[in-house]
Amino acid sequence: MRVYELVRPGEPPYAFEVATGWSALRFTLGRILESVPGVTEVRRGGNWFSSDENRAYFLFHGVPFVVWEPFGDNSRYWMGPTDTGVPPQDIGPLMQAFRDKSADQS
Repeated sequence: MRVYELVRPGEPPYAFEVATGWSALRFTLGRILESVPGVTEVRRGGNWFSSDENRAYFLFHGVPFVVWEPFGDNSRYWMGPTDTGVPPQDIGPLMQAFRDKSADQS
């Protein structure tokens, strides 16, 4: 699956998006996240019938992160820190986990 990096000028990526077109993503999201070193406390968010547009919550090296699906029916999941004002950390391992997973499904 394609990973879309979200950056501010002169900084590393602070968040990223992945296409939700891969239908199994909703069901394997937790497993993908748990496979990344530094990810802890993964929990599911809302479902299709919930007003909670956040599909998952987790900590990445102790920083709270969220997986958000705008409007609950979007073509991409947004993944990043719950507080986007914190200095960006290296989210490369998170992005790579999703790139690798899509390669497994090709």
